[in-house]
Amino acid sequence: MALAPLLFAALAVLSGGEPEDPPDTVLLVGGKELQGVVLRETSSTLALRFERRDLEIPIEEVRTWSGPRRSRRDYLPRLHAAFRRPPDAGLDRKLAAWCTANGLLRDARVHWWRALLADPRSAAAHRALGHRPQGEEWLLPVEGRGWRSFEEARALHREENRPWGIPSAHFRVRGSGELEDLLAASAELELLYAAYYDRYQLGAGFPELLAPIAVEIHASADSFPRLSGTVDAYYSPATATVHSYFFGGRASQLLHEAMHAIQDRGARQMLRGDPSMPGWLVEGLACYMAASFDDAPGAPRFEAGRPDRMLMRAHAEAVRPASLGRVLRYESGDFAASTRQHEKYGQAYSLVHFLQHGGRPELEAAFLQILAASHLRRSTAQADERLLAGDDAPAFGAAWRAHAAALAED
Repeated sequence: MALAPLLFAALAVLSGGEPEDPPDTVLLVGGKELQGVVLRETSSTLALRFERRDLEIPIEEVRTWSGPRRSRRDYLPRLHAAFRRPPDAGLDRKLAAWCTANGLLRDARVHWWRALLADPRSAAAHRALGHRPQGEEWLLPVEGRGWRSFEEARALHREENRPWGIPSAHFRVRGSGELEDLLAASAELELLYAAYYDRYQLGAGFPELLAPIAVEIHASADSFPRLSGTVDAYYSPATATVHSYFFGGRASQLLHEAMHAIQDRGARQMLRGDPSMPGWLVEGLACYMAASFDDAPGAPRFEAGRPDRMLMRAHAEAVRPASLGRVLRYESGDFAASTRQHEKYGQAYSLVHFLQHGGRPELEAAFLQILAASHLRRSTAQADERLLAGDDAPAFGAAWRAHAAALAED
């Protein structure tokens, strides 16, 4: 029998460690119960990671299933609504308790922290976060500085670049600076993950991630380890970590780089090895997903295809835009080079947008086919060009550029 969510939460607090969500439970028609991680649900099958194996269970054999992966469907609108308002001790404690009761132990911590922002003396929030009572105060651990009061800890995180640790279902955020900004970044990442999976998982077939993605956010650009003068925030596949920094309270290029991480980790999980995804797809889809969100801190709204007009103009106004065949052969490293960098991003983005919003259902289906193939190292530039343009690449290129030009202006 699985440990109840409340017991999972209690063990995490007692051990001082980061909580892990309990398993999902699948009840089969014959009465057998399986526990694991539901990776994907379609109209015909339920994919379950069970004892290090991936099972594809016919949906007619499943009586019901429950657990944190199912609870997320109800949680996401609650998360969005919470970050549309200021921290509220009562409301955030209530939401944290709801998360805990529904197995979302990692997400619960985000809302316990928000409860503390509204009421720094909240005993319930301090206990849930594993803090120590001392007289009338509560103390919390600060990396390298021992146990400090909440206000002392906030000052040290702000002034000495001591990182906060903010776990959520799919991310492990560490960052210096203001706690409010870290919590907002954590929420934005989960909303990105949900939007990407909701839009593409059924069509492309990739699974729920089994391990959280590491995210490191520096307090400012001054402490940020840049890769080069032409690269801002970045994702490192070697360390499986997104690197960013705060500017004006927002993490630079956070959603764009997190998309790289989501795609990379999903492909690695499917292949159980190193992926080789087309550069145009990696960068174009990252631009597409980031542009589809508005700018509300912590609670951006997703509108699929919201145009990035600056990137559309980069393609529409290019003197000699690259051909479809050339764009399909771009590797990820091509986007780091300074030569025509903005134009490359513009064409990759406008291509991803055109395939989905150009008014041609066959291209949207082809895009999902390419996305699925890319996760399995089965995508080639030659095959993709034939799939998209057939025998008339010039006509495809003209329609693609006209799409960019139409969306380049307000």
